Amino acid sequence: MLLAIIKKKYMKKNYIFLLLLVLTVFFSNVAVSQTSLGTCSSFISNLKKGLEVSAGRNENKNVLLQIADSKNFVGKINYKESGALSEFLVGEIKNVSGSSFYLRVMEKSLEGHIILKKTNEAYKYSSDVQGNAYVSKVDINSLICVDYATISQKEAKTAKNGSAAINSDLLKLESLPGGTGCILLDFDGHTMPAGNLWNNGGAIYALPSGMSDAFILQAFEVVAEDYRPFNLNITTNEAVFNAYPKTKRKRVVITPTDTAGPGEGGIAFIGSFTWDTDAPAWCFNIATGKAAGETASHEIGHLFSLKHDGRTSPKEEYFAGLNNTAWGPIMGTSFVRPVSHWSKGEYSGANNTENDLAIISDKSWGVGYRIDDYGDNIASAFNLTLSSEGEIIKRDGVIEKESDKDFFSFTTSGGDVSIEANTVNKWGTGNLHILIQLYNSEGIEIGQYWDSDPYYLDGFMFADLPAGKYFVSISGVGAGDKAWGGYSAYGSIGSYSISGTVPNHNLNTVSFDKNLNFVIYPNPSNKIITIKSDHDAILNLINALGITIKTFKVTANVEDTLNVENLSSGVYFLSEMSKGKFITHKFVRK
Repeated sequence: MLLAIIKKKYMKKNYIFLLLLVLTVFFSNVAVSQTSLGTCSSFISNLKKGLEVSAGRNENKNVLLQIADSKNFVGKINYKESGALSEFLVGEIKNVSGSSFYLRVMEKSLEGHIILKKTNEAYKYSSDVQGNAYVSKVDINSLICVDYATISQKEAKTAKNGSAAINSDLLKLESLPGGTGCILLDFDGHTMPAGNLWNNGGAIYALPSGMSDAFILQAFEVVAEDYRPFNLNITTNEAVFNAYPKTKRKRVVITPTDTAGPGEGGIAFIGSFTWDTDAPAWCFNIATGKAAGETASHEIGHLFSLKHDGRTSPKEEYFAGLNNTAWGPIMGTSFVRPVSHWSKGEYSGANNTENDLAIISDKSWGVGYRIDDYGDNIASAFNLTLSSEGEIIKRDGVIEKESDKDFFSFTTSGGDVSIEANTVNKWGTGNLHILIQLYNSEGIEIGQYWDSDPYYLDGFMFADLPAGKYFVSISGVGAGDKAWGGYSAYGSIGSYSISGTVPNHNLNTVSFDKNLNFVIYPNPSNKIITIKSDHDAILNLINALGITIKTFKVTANVEDTLNVENLSSGVYFLSEMSKGKFITHKFVRK
């Protein structure tokens, strides 16, 4: 017994010793991989002296870049800004193709990097709070997205000429007006002046995407849905984008001009969302709306510092999902799957188990989750409105977290109740796999309704119910085996709409007047139209693509006017909800 106790104590001490030894070696290696460059003040002083010497030798476009105690690269400077106590340099490593570097140094701060794409090497320049400067060798994927898959342009069956004008309404889209952060999807071309961090400091003249209007709208909706859970406004409106602080916004340039990343499907700097510089992400996969949208979402993920989702066996940097299955991770290559989610590495062989949702919503980015739109219990349930025919007036909602449940209530006079919760868009894709749960008046669950097939996301409930009050909740659920082509509820989040029919026999309904008087004149018009109605109404101005351009109010028996000069020529609709019915009025902008 005594011998066993002594042996146990010895083993415990030995384990602690080995653990301390491992930690010591680990932190020693970390320290060795980081080379001190002295203070930022001395670094900038030496840098300026070196630049003066180079200029004296007529080598004013070269700079010596230290990467270790006894190793340097010669950098070719393509752009330089000098101040009394600052230097900003952008360029490439001399005689090394596929290389780039930048340095931004001030008296107490240093930032920058060296990227060698051909050998997948990278070095990072940094400083600490005391103003000490360092350089360290890092994983290239911690600085920049490389080798993202490309989609052949041969698939672009409905693309249009790059010079063709984009429907102006498509350049006014917003997913969350007033969101705390903003991402601009830039489809109409972008010019970057010399001194930017792409193209080794040279200017970039990116062409418009050349995508069809339908593909542009699809790409926008893919990205908007991927970022629906967050307090982030995805927009195509440059003016909206420019209204945000630089540290709360980033641009994604969607273009065939791949100067920033030749041969790449897309590219971005990791963790650059809050950078106070114009360093956009780029999307070159423009063959389809789905490909452009998924690529843009992937690169935006990098802006929030997300890493790639790949596999350890077989070893691959990007996981596209398994063949003949529905699912793929956004930070892999999800444009080949109908269902794409944020991931935490629940699939077999995952090489990355980081929590995507926690990282994007982290307070350091200043974005977080969007505000919950409906109550999460029966006490705070939203009462569904019914028409005189018992139709549920459609409501839209968002499941922003795995834990979120949106509760609704309804009262029936008894009979067949049907409720639909739809998330799939007109292109057949979505993120939220919907679970409908039915509760009695006391909040006791009496039914669950969902499709177990990972391909089918929408929810449908049909139940023959006695008269009384009931509740339903909408939430996200997983489907299939999450390790082998299925997915859990983790990434099953996003938008939905709820509709259906409830027998009511005139219980708490609104009658419908078929004799509404509503006049638009002149019609057609190219300037001002006058609207006269015999009732107050909230009107939605909708274009032929189904996009709501504006919402406004008209007053009964008052001649309200609407300026249509800025609209493109074509057919438009004024849609209103009147006494439980959607009513549409057509006019033509000539």
